[in-house]
Amino acid sequence: YPFVFSYVADHFQYLASLGLFALAGAGLARLPGRAGPATTAGLALIFGLLTWNQAGIYRDSITLYEATLRRNPDAWLAHHNLAIILCERGQPAEALPHIQRTLALRPDYPEALNNLGDTLRQLGRPGEALAPLERALQLRPKYAEAHNSHGAVLMALGRTDEGRAAFERAVQLQPDYVTALLNLGQALASARLLSEAMPHFSRAVELDPTNPLARLQLGSTLAMQ
Repeated sequence: YPFVFSYVADHFQYLASLGLFALAGAGLARLPGRAGPATTAGLALIFGLLTWNQAGIYRDSITLYEATLRRNPDAWLAHHNLAIILCERGQPAEALPHIQRTLALRPDYPEALNNLGDTLRQLGRPGEALAPLERALQLRPKYAEAHNSHGAVLMALGRTDEGRAAFERAVQLQPDYVTALLNLGQALASARLLSEAMPHFSRAVELDPTNPLARLQLGSTLAMQ
C-alpha cells in the first residue's frame, strides 16, 4: 500500500537491519584490547552526526516535503501536500506550481483539481478555475469540497443562483461542513433571504463554537432581521 504513494520508505529498513546490527555487535565484541570500545565510540559518533543531519529535514512539514522533492521531483503526493500547506499559510502563488506539477503527474486526481480551482480563485482568476473544478466533479460527483469551491468561483463570477445551488449541494452531501454552511448562509443573506440564512449560520456555530466568522455572521444576520 505505501508504494502507491512512494517508491521509498526508510522505516521498512528498521527491522530488516536488526540482523546486521547484531552481527556488527558480535564482531566488535571480538576485537582485542581497547580496540572494541574505541571503534564502538567512533561509530556511535559518526552515526550520531548522521542522525543529527538527517533529523533536520523533519523540523516542519514544509522542510520535509521540500527535502523529499529534492530527492524525488516526481513525488506527486509531496507536491500535493506541500501545496495544501502553502495555501493554508496564505501563499497561493507559491502553491500553484506544486498543484500544477501534481496534475502533470496525476491528471485525474480530484483533490488536486479542486485545489487548483480554489487556488486560482484566491489569485483572482475565477474564469480559469471553472474547468478544473468541473473536471473534479465529473470524476467525483459527490465531492462536497469541490461543490463548495465551485460555488465560490460561481459567486465570484456573478453567477449567484448557480453558486448558491453549488453550496446547497455541498451541504446536502456533507451536513457538518462548516465552510459550506457559512458560504450558503452568506449567499442567502446577500440575496436578502435572512430567515433562510439563519439556520445555516446557527448550525455552523453549533458545529464550531469557537469559529469567529460563524459567530460574526450569525450576529450580523440577527441584527438585520
